[in-house]
Amino acid sequence: MRQVLARIVALVVGIGAGVATASDIPFGGDGIPYLSQASTLTIRVAQAERIAAGEKARAVFFSVQVGEVLKGEVKPGTTLNVAVVLEAGAAPDGATLKESIVFLTGPLPRERAQGLGLARDGETYLVVSGRYGIVPAGDETRQAAIREYIGADKEGRLGWARKYLANKDAFLQRSALLEAAERPADDPAVLDLLGEALRSEVVTPRNKDVAIRSLQYSDSPAALQPLREFVHDGDAPHALRASAVQALGSVPGGRQELQALREEMDNLMAPVARGVLERLQQQNDAAAPPGQVEKIRKGLKSPNPRDRRQAAEQAKRFAYSEDVSDLLKEALANPEEKLSVKQAAIEALASFNNREAATLLQAVATDEKQSDDVRSEAIMGIARMESGVSANILTKLKAALKDQDLSDLAAGLADQQ
Repeated sequence: MRQVLARIVALVVGIGAGVATASDIPFGGDGIPYLSQASTLTIRVAQAERIAAGEKARAVFFSVQVGEVLKGEVKPGTTLNVAVVLEAGAAPDGATLKESIVFLTGPLPRERAQGLGLARDGETYLVVSGRYGIVPAGDETRQAAIREYIGADKEGRLGWARKYLANKDAFLQRSALLEAAERPADDPAVLDLLGEALRSEVVTPRNKDVAIRSLQYSDSPAALQPLREFVHDGDAPHALRASAVQALGSVPGGRQELQALREEMDNLMAPVARGVLERLQQQNDAAAPPGQVEKIRKGLKSPNPRDRRQAAEQAKRFAYSEDVSDLLKEALANPEEKLSVKQAAIEALASFNNREAATLLQAVATDEKQSDDVRSEAIMGIARMESGVSANILTKLKAALKDQDLSDLAAGLADQQ
């Protein structure tokens, strides 16, 4: 654990107006699991007052006294400098920060801190996700949830997720679902929790859609039952039921369920089921035939980089197949390959728009042997995929990437999903 000095500067990067409250609509992956994982220091503020900043400062600075340490190495009573930078809305005042819980990560390079207008020496830390990284004293439920999460072990956190999935706070519901996403997608306990989310009368439609997408990409036959039950729930919103029908197309055994739905002509979901089946058939028909796979293989082995780039571009004409995906993966793994060829390979994988291709791009993004250009292209490729595929992966990337610029890129794209 990094030693924390008596005088620290903490930077709060805001992505919304003010600080979070229970009425905020949660976006992206900024739930408690991510906040906790990405922070190196989590504190409760005892006192806070505004302090002077440089003439061209891009931040509002506060002197903050640590009241309690939930995570990290700093003593209660330590005074920290806190800089609040908001892209929109007014900065919180000292009264708002008092008794709040703040998630910190860092330190920032000195030149980056100075670029914000930092007027004094000291290490600079970021508050993770300014919109939710400051949890005010008035939000007792969120503060309690944070304390419980930080204090729990891995198994205890699954129980934590069940508890807060049933809470009326949509942010805590999303946090519970994100905790489930940290575990193997085919874990029976995770699938049970996702099914519970669909049956719940409290979970918001937005969060039910998250549960549907998690079931869709679980690759587990056990995901079929909760999706089937939700599709036949006449009280559920039509749009969500249609999402569940679409999810059946990606679940083992789902095609048979879709075929049964297609025959239920009085069911509102029958036209949706027919559309999904037609799309699946088109994808099967569009997969590269053996002759085309061999042509792509030969092109990628050509000594001419232009031929290799054109072969990678040709892969975009077809639907996903393991054979073509493996060829593109091999090209990306070659340390001697040209950037233009790798860019074309990444574009082809992004065009497949499925979890298998997204997982390959995730590996490229986290591979420190790749150039920053290739890694950033991989991150942007993931973002171009359907949000159900990309959102969780981008959230994991922004926590996993050590390079700050790449992490910021993943964070910004995750917020847009």
